[in-house]
Amino acid sequence: MKWRNGTTLVLAALVMLAVVLGCGGGSTCRSEITVEGKTYAGTDPSKEQSTKNACSKYCIDGDPDFDIAYQKWLKTPEAQKVPDRHSKWAAYATNKDLNAMAEGCSKRCAEFVEDGVYKLKVDCN
Repeated sequence: MKWRNGTTLVLAALVMLAVVLGCGGGSTCRSEITVEGKTYAGTDPSKEQSTKNACSKYCIDGDPDFDIAYQKWLKTPEAQKVPDRHSKWAAYATNKDLNAMAEGCSKRCAEFVEDGVYKLKVDCN
């Protein structure tokens, strides 16, 4: 009986593996955008979304205008209420003005990628 249970387990595992591989479960794209010599990466199963994620990474972690607005926000009473306020990502998630600023930056970033101003490298596997 033990051999039969083991065989069933192995067959079930193989079926699950086939389903995952058949559905593209392991497919991921990694986009890298280079701005002024610094690289920002984003990942997603979709090439387009991974590029958008890389732009978001740049806009929140690398855009000097966002950084200035974030530094000003840190001094506000609203910021004092955010437990993780020293994270730019938390600020982006909680403040509508910073969110809008990052969204506008992301749109400009996509245009700069399209125009070749920002260098884009995408690897999907």
